[in-house]
Amino acid sequence: MTKAQWIELIKRNLDGGDAPAELRGRNHEREIELYLTMAFDTVLNRKQTQTQEMLADMGKDSWRYDSLTKSFVLDILEDTTRNRYYSTLPVTVMSIINNNGIRMITPTQDEGVAFFPRWQTDTFLMDGLDVNQMVGLIYYTLEGKKLYYSGDIDCHWKQVLAKLVLKFNEFELTDDIVVPDGKELEIVQVTLGLMGAKAPMDIVDDGTAIQTTK
Repeated sequence: MTKAQWIELIKRNLDGGDAPAELRGRNHEREIELYLTMAFDTVLNRKQTQTQEMLADMGKDSWRYDSLTKSFVLDILEDTTRNRYYSTLPVTVMSIINNNGIRMITPTQDEGVAFFPRWQTDTFLMDGLDVNQMVGLIYYTLEGKKLYYSGDIDCHWKQVLAKLVLKFNEFELTDDIVVPDGKELEIVQVTLGLMGAKAPMDIVDDGTAIQTTK
């Protein structure tokens, strides 16, 4: 479904399905967008087992966010006060463990050269080590909406390619939003629950349809 179709689906559930247009209009799209953003974050970041938690810590299950990823070309700027190069993220990235919302940073024309993520404290601990001076290793550290680079970054580069997992509200209305692991119904239920509405029918393990209410 596109982002617009997601919003329309929630509107129809909130306003009684086939209600007249003048009644459906009372639920503003911006409000629905806000709650859908919360629902996407809640459902897609929910860990159900200890194994999933361990995989998340290692970044091994982040493939599920590939369908929510968009690519952006970011300018490389210079922070003369800190003597560092950085880029500013143009969108809000989904908050995923270990900053896996940033899927990849590479030179714009060479995706075979990936930058390595660092925590902010790693820069302090690692900058003086020999491993930091190895040719070809480039690191990025997320500070708010800025990516600060360290290591063997080419100061002649003007831009980098960033593949980012977007929050729902950052997508365009015409963007297709593919939900991994068949979580569509759960996202709808969470959204309606957050908005204080009656959730749609659910199917329990025995195959019986039940009406879920808030």
